[in-house]
Amino acid sequence: MTNSIDDLIQRKVLTNLDVNYRATLSVNSSEISKVQYLLTFIDGKQLTFDLDYSKGSLQILFVSTDIIHMDILGSTILNLTKAIRHYEDELSSYFEIRMKSA
Repeated sequence: MTNSIDDLIQRKVLTNLDVNYRATLSVNSSEISKVQYLLTFIDGKQLTFDLDYSKGSLQILFVSTDIIHMDILGSTILNLTKAIRHYEDELSSYFEIRMKSA
């Protein structure tokens, strides 16, 4: 992964999730103010989410998943959201830099 947003998600957000959340991260699509990620977990289940900064604040949008157990899905979304929010200022700064340099 080449840009700072991707590096931050990979190095800090994913590594701060519980060990049971071991997942690989790939970028589905990337725009100046929005990046869509695909998380593939060790059991093959996937979760797609967007980080969107188009309105001047960081929004996390969960797009799709094939996780069918609601308790697992709920805890995954909660823990991922907490981890992203922990680094919200740093992520927002990266988006602002990308938007200014475009």
